[in-house]
Amino acid sequence: MSNIAVLANEATATKRRVYFFIRLAADGLTPASKSAGQPQISTDGGAWTNTGIGTLTDLGNGEHYADVTQAAVLTAGTRIRTRFADVDTIEERGDSLMVGVLDPYTAAALTSAERNAIADALLDRADAIEVGLTLRNAQRLAAAANAGKVSGMATTTVTLRNAVADSKDRVVATVDTDSNRTGIVYDLT
Repeated sequence: MSNIAVLANEATATKRRVYFFIRLAADGLTPASKSAGQPQISTDGGAWTNTGIGTLTDLGNGEHYADVTQAAVLTAGTRIRTRFADVDTIEERGDSLMVGVLDPYTAAALTSAERNAIADALLDRADAIEVGLTLRNAQRLAAAANAGKVSGMATTTVTLRNAVADSKDRVVATVDTDSNRTGIVYDLT
């Protein structure tokens, strides 16, 4: 039994399909063949009903499916549970459906501009790391500190370069004789 997402008012029957593994009541293990058996649904915890789901199609070896009707998946937020049982089978729960507003069969593709806007909003959010420091700027400092060239380690001015391009001084620190930083100038552009 699986939980399946389905688009509200989904028109394609195969996208509203639920599956059952049906076994004989005699031993509870042997796969059953139930062409045209009638499964039931319960919508949002309501009473079990034959309305809203078609009859079974037998795939063989106990595997069956039925299509929930379009009317049953009309409203987003609806939860549908399924079951099947008759006189010679044990009761089997089938897949459950969760009806939503997003089509699970279609990629939620964003345009390049939308992706860039989201990234810029995250990376350049003011005071995202600490006052005056955005995530993008913090990453620039971390990259320089962890992977950038360093010069002046034996002097009172230590310089860290931007990591890959090596085109600018990202951090220039003034240090005392014990290597304590006493002043720092950043280039976060």
